[in-house]
Amino acid sequence: MQNVVIEHNHLYRGWHTTGVDCINSGDHLIDSIIIRDNLVEGDPNIVLGGENSNSNGIYVSNQTSGTGVMQNIYIYNNVINCSHGKGIALGNIDTAYIAYNTLYGFNPTLANGQALISIGEGGNREVTVRNNILYNDGVNSFNNGLNSLLVAAPESTTFTLDYNLYFNTDANQD
Repeated sequence: MQNVVIEHNHLYRGWHTTGVDCINSGDHLIDSIIIRDNLVEGDPNIVLGGENSNSNGIYVSNQTSGTGVMQNIYIYNNVINCSHGKGIALGNIDTAYIAYNTLYGFNPTLANGQALISIGEGGNREVTVRNNILYNDGVNSFNNGLNSLLVAAPESTTFTLDYNLYFNTDANQD
């Protein structure tokens, strides 16, 4: 799969992934995916639990143990609010660029460790996170595991983290 553009969508109240879910689970090449100019909204009135306990805004992951490759993933100019899980989640991507996104608000009942932007474990090789706005309204006394930016990738990953704006409503939150 190559040269896919997902743009100008309003994605609301999804299950598992509220917005875009792009997974490679075989020995495939996924190259040049652009996810831009979308509005991804969770519903703050949904009480989490059971099947709805984790719904990411944008989820991109290479879940293959074979020769599958995901590269040149561009996620920019999206607005993601009230995440029921991670706002943007990446895992095992060769190259990814996350820029000019606005992420704000967690579901108020979210009680498991999540992040507005999460760079997960796996073979992430080159990840750029630049010029994003991250507004974390997590409450530390309820859940001290709601991060603005969570990086759990190996040391071999090359990161560029520049010009991101972070704000936490609770000074004790990460």
